[in-house]
Amino acid sequence: MQKHVELELSGMTCASCAARIEKSLSRLEGVRAASVNFATGKASVEYDPARLEESDLIQRIENAGYGARVAGAGAEEASGEARILLEIDGITCAACVARIERALSRVPGVHHAEVNLATKRATVRYDPARTQPARLEEAVEKAGYTVLETVRPEEALPVPWEEEELSRLRSRLFFSLPAAAAVMVLSMVPWPGHAPPAWAGWLMLALATPVQFWAGGSFYAQAWAAARHGTTNMSTLIAFGTSAAFFYSLVALLFPTAVAPEGHAPLYFDTSAAIIALILLGRTL
Repeated sequence: MQKHVELELSGMTCASCAARIEKSLSRLEGVRAASVNFATGKASVEYDPARLEESDLIQRIENAGYGARVAGAGAEEASGEARILLEIDGITCAACVARIERALSRVPGVHHAEVNLATKRATVRYDPARTQPARLEEAVEKAGYTVLETVRPEEALPVPWEEEELSRLRSRLFFSLPAAAAVMVLSMVPWPGHAPPAWAGWLMLALATPVQFWAGGSFYAQAWAAARHGTTNMSTLIAFGTSAAFFYSLVALLFPTAVAPEGHAPLYFDTSAAIIALILLGRTL
């Protein structure tokens, strides 16, 4: 005798995730067949109820790093289930979404966790007898992100801080774009000796510094928040990459013979400034 169950999955970001879950389920003793549909976010499993329970399948998926719940077990059907919204800072891409969903899904008592990249909100359904909002916030913090506010769905406003965040991004963008463009023009001038003169280097430094540490300050803050919890995110990559270009150029400007014996060291202030300006442009659009 075999039984069929549909499981709703969370944390999948690509077809490889679906393949990994399918392989993990198929290798579980007692599973006759398992298929995962990445488009619908569901797994269809046929198993031997004498050897396995639905909780065993869910645990198997959670051990693989994803979230799962029996399809149709909505909040209205789950006795004693609560629902809460977490407004989260630091979400920048689909990888952030997957990381937070995995962190929340691993908290005992969480039935389902879903993160919306556009609104930067996580919707969590959980058993209040087994966990509390404070533990959910702690899981998000350990994943390297910051919970700005915890509210119940009926109390949630339409992203109250979104306009403020957009205004902040725009002010940094409107400064960094022309500054980065000016640095790039200076760096592309065919200077004699294939390196800019000292005055041009100092001018590029003056323009690139506020772009690096003011316009790009949020990248450092988010990278540090992730590092404190022993993890990394996209901001870590941006902060390290742009810092490498900026500080190499600073050393080359101050001590040119240390990096180029002939004293004509190339500068890469344009690289760091352009990367930050373009990423801010992408986040603003």
